[in-house]
Amino acid sequence: MAIKPVHVMEMLTRSIRQFQFAALGIVLLTVLTRLPSLLHPQPINDEWPYSVVANEIVDGGRPYVDATDRKPPLLFWTYAAVFEAAGKYNWKALHVVALVWTLGTMAGLYVISRRLFDRDTGLIAALLYSVFQPWATYQNLAFNGELMMNLPLVWAWAIGL
Repeated sequence: MAIKPVHVMEMLTRSIRQFQFAALGIVLLTVLTRLPSLLHPQPINDEWPYSVVANEIVDGGRPYVDATDRKPPLLFWTYAAVFEAAGKYNWKALHVVALVWTLGTMAGLYVISRRLFDRDTGLIAALLYSVFQPWATYQNLAFNGELMMNLPLVWAWAIGL
């Protein structure tokens, strides 16, 4: 018995819908787990000292001269860009950027896993990052150096595959 082209198209459509539903669910879970930082915009853990240096940059100062911290300069410049665009010490804007940054990292993990294995593995990789990146404590929601480095590292690997 031959498979009719109509049945193949229905199967593909169903598969695409399942994928879209799963991807949407993962994105919504990611937003949900980060709601505390979005609804109660306050500095989390290391964000306060980073923002001091960043706002010094916004005011025309120089990192490591006018304000110091031991982190690399791109962290401060990223914060400064957010504060320049959204206003000084705008924690809500900073945490929205952190959420978008996390989603971008998850997309990169999906690409890597899909290329190495398959689409389902890509979704699982993104899901695991979403769940375990902020695991156990509210302070893991901070837009810190570790979270910032994940995005370029993951995408460098994804591009290199």
